Amino acid sequence: MDYEGSAEGEGWKVYLDNIYVNWNQFEYASHRSLDSFYKDVYRFHRTQKGKGHLIWANNNEAAAAIKYSGNIYWLGIFNFSETNQNVSLQFDNPRLKIEDDDAFILSDPLYSTITGNFRYYTGKELKASKINAPVAYTDRIKILKLEKTSLKKHYDEFFHDSFRRLCEFDRTDKLFHNFAFNEIAQHCQTYKECSAFISKKLLKTDMDTTTLELGLKRTIFHLHKNKVFTIDQIKEYLKKMSEEKSFFADLAQKLYWHYKKGSIVFMSAEAEPFSKSGGLANVVYELPREMVKRGEDVYVITPLYRSGNPKEKKKMDDALQKYGAVYTGKNVRFKI
Repeated sequence: MDYEGSAEGEGWKVYLDNIYVNWNQFEYASHRSLDSFYKDVYRFHRTQKGKGHLIWANNNEAAAAIKYSGNIYWLGIFNFSETNQNVSLQFDNPRLKIEDDDAFILSDPLYSTITGNFRYYTGKELKASKINAPVAYTDRIKILKLEKTSLKKHYDEFFHDSFRRLCEFDRTDKLFHNFAFNEIAQHCQTYKECSAFISKKLLKTDMDTTTLELGLKRTIFHLHKNKVFTIDQIKEYLKKMSEEKSFFADLAQKLYWHYKKGSIVFMSAEAEPFSKSGGLANVVYELPREMVKRGEDVYVITPLYRSGNPKEKKKMDDALQKYGAVYTGKNVRFKI
């Protein structure tokens, strides 16, 4: 044990084998109920000797490492700050022993068996993904487990889990690394094949309709963007979808609505002083004017201010008089 602080005991900090604990939490950290946790940690270090690798946690207050133990890859995340920290683990380091055709089950050894919450990644998708996790400052450490498994044996779990991630996959340049996107791309050459695959793999699950619609909408868009679909194929598929009496008819109707060209709407904070906001001027002041010159129908929505400098106030009052706008005192909602 090592101590740091003044002789009066103010602001003392205690280090338990490099696990940082505030003095006020010392009783908590030394509680006997944590004996088994520390025993497991130390047992792991005694039995699993060898080389590990640091992985980027996207947080300067935390560090993360990966350690191989046969078919199990252990992830250790360490919080060095005085507050809870969120990390986003990246696995794109080429030195890591992760192959594209590997298949992993990600779990939390403490909680996954209780919550039933497991994640499924192919090696290819894992290298293009980020795993988000919180690390409490009182615990200091979080252990996660990546276990190699058979993709064929757990195909449905891999596909469903990957499809949910597809809805928020931010690296669109790596979208073919997403397992579900890649599988749909391989089964979409004809409408019959595509609809049968989606019906079999997605529509018979308990996945909510919003997630299904968002994932398929995003898939169709990026298949066209990556030249897997032509625009004529999309029109053909939407026409056939709309003729069905099922989920596909509703999906086609919503896609038609999304793809329908309409007005462009800008939301701005104030009526006039965009030039005082740096780059914001180009977005919500100059850009709408340029788009109108090119034939677009553009609206700029701004709040109604009762006060301001004379120039701004006059512009607001002139606009109210021109369009006959009046203040009603009623709250309204509008959908764009």
